[in-house]
Order: sequence, then C-alpha cells, then structure tokens
Amino acid sequence: MFKRKRSEENPNVFMGLVELHERNWGTETYPDRPRLSDILDAPVVVFWHSTDKNEARHLVTLHDDLRQLNAFFEDMFLHQNTRRIDRRIFRIYANRVEVKIKGLRLVFDRDGN
Repeated sequence: MFKRKRSEENPNVFMGLVELHERNWGTETYPDRPRLSDILDAPVVVFWHSTDKNEARHLVTLHDDLRQLNAFFEDMFLHQNTRRIDRRIFRIYANRVEVKIKGLRLVFDRDGN
C-alpha cells in the first residue's frame, strides 16, 4: 500500500506546499492571508482545505505555538451546531517539520465553570 513520506524524510514538502500556495493564490487574497516572508518565518504553519466545494486552493494560518490550535478545535467541537466550520486541517508544520495530531482531551465540569 502506498504511504506518503513524512516531511522529516523529505524537507522539500513544506517548501513545495508554500510555493503551491503562492502560485495558486497569486495576487488574490483571503481574510488574514499571510505574506510569504511571514509564512517562512512562522514557528507553526497550518495548511487548510476549505469546506467550500468550489475552492480547491489551500488556506494558510500562522501561529506562535501548537497550543493556539486548541481554540479552533474547541470552537469546532463546542459550537458545531451554531457555527459553520469553513475549513479543515490539511497539514500542520512546526519549525517546517510536519506534526500529526496524536489525540484530543475533553475536560468535564459539573458546575459549568
């Protein structure tokens, strides 16, 4: 069975995705689209698939650390019936090395605090 190579085995994957993003978007933009220099300098870069079936290009967001992604997952899980999810994670890179989500943790509270 075919298995794609992880980024640490092929460091050009990250740069290839960055180049593809820049070519595909060209001079067009989307809300909070980062500049190329910011993508290359960011500690955490996330490539997203749009949930819009008419949009095949990846979106990019930049983060200071992986913990910032918690807000997206919390929002997605807790507000799935009241807010439309407009993107899904494609790949996550920390310092240009692909990372995978290993697990999620839910914390329950009886008092609602």
